Amino acid sequence: GPPTHVAVTDLPGARGGVHVSWTPPADAGTGPVTGYVVHEANANGGGEIPTTGGDTTATEFTFPGGTPAGTYTVQAQNAEGTGPASTPAKGPPATPTHPAPQPFVPPG
Repeated sequence: GPPTHVAVTDLPGARGGVHVSWTPPADAGTGPVTGYVVHEANANGGGEIPTTGGDTTATEFTFPGGTPAGTYTVQAQNAEGTGPASTPAKGPPATPTHPAPQPFVPPG
């Protein structure tokens, strides 16, 4: 089955990016999960990021180039291939910036 509870959080700072986390699939199919693929869809087209390599049980991924406005899905992988995609998740909406309020000065 697909991973569940996908959450996307914005990374503050000049470099920006996003942190994606998820819950492993309830049913891994014919074998243990060997890794995950995180997909990002955004205004620039997006891409996919395999998270395999080190800790194949990790259920989070930091994507420095990611954007909170993107849509993220996660797929689990095992020896048989790549499983179905999770429900899409988005990051928090951008915080609007407003000019600082000006003090009220009465006329005259």
